[in-house]
Amino acid sequence: MTMDKSGMTLTEVLVAVAVFSVVAAAIVTALLSAERTFSGGSNQAVLTAELRRALDRMAREMTESASGRIQSVPVDGRSYPTVSFQVPEDLNGDGAVIDANGSIAEWSMPITYQAGSRNSCQRLVAPRGPGPANPPEILGNHITALSFRRRLPDVVEISLTASTLTETGQLQTRTLATRVKLRN
Repeated sequence: MTMDKSGMTLTEVLVAVAVFSVVAAAIVTALLSAERTFSGGSNQAVLTAELRRALDRMAREMTESASGRIQSVPVDGRSYPTVSFQVPEDLNGDGAVIDANGSIAEWSMPITYQAGSRNSCQRLVAPRGPGPANPPEILGNHITALSFRRRLPDVVEISLTASTLTETGQLQTRTLATRVKLRN
């Protein structure tokens, strides 16, 4: 006598469900891992862009300053949270900042870089004469640390750190630094 077996046994169904569950769990785990990696890389790119933008601006402007025009960061190798300096500026409108001896005679009002409120890096310019203060200019966001150091009279080292939380609640931090050679 032959029996017709056209269905599946309960054991076969349970084995198929178990195999499917393992494969589905592996796929979900891989997708979640890929999403975390992508999110982390995206956050790092945002932090790097913020740091690079602020650092480039500071370095470009400080390059125009001279050793004797850097205030609040002495040549002692220690780190300071703020720096004030001056750059050449045509104050009298004659189109030149250099005097008859070839020296820079006209300097800007002090420019200050410092940490601002809400994790920002800001640029402040002292007002010329009495009147309201100039509003701060935000150079970068997510900035959690800012320091300036001089080991040599004509070099300022700038270090910036930025931090942010990922969508999964992990803290990501990135630090960039540069050395700025001052004019003679």
